[in-house]
Amino acid sequence: MQLDIHRYLLDATDARNTESVMDGYDFAYRDMQVVDGIDPRARVALLVAPEDHSHDFIETTSKNAGFDVTLFRDAPSALHHLLDAVPSGRPDSGRTP
Repeated sequence: MQLDIHRYLLDATDARNTESVMDGYDFAYRDMQVVDGIDPRARVALLVAPEDHSHDFIETTSKNAGFDVTLFRDAPSALHHLLDAVPSGRPDSGRTP
């Protein structure tokens, strides 16, 4: 049974990104484009620790590659982003399936 869920909270509060800038770029522009199971309509809230800026580049490249990924440093804001109504006339993300 498909639940038609396209909003995801990824909790990376205890995980630092140790990938290089090139690895981050390849992740967004190559891996995310071809890996089976990646939801092109996903709205992703990536929750990180308040002092963690190791994921900033991933957010930027993911957005530039057409994915709806937004970084948050507090859980209430991340949840609000996921539960917020989608603006009229806009699909769940900027990408088309």
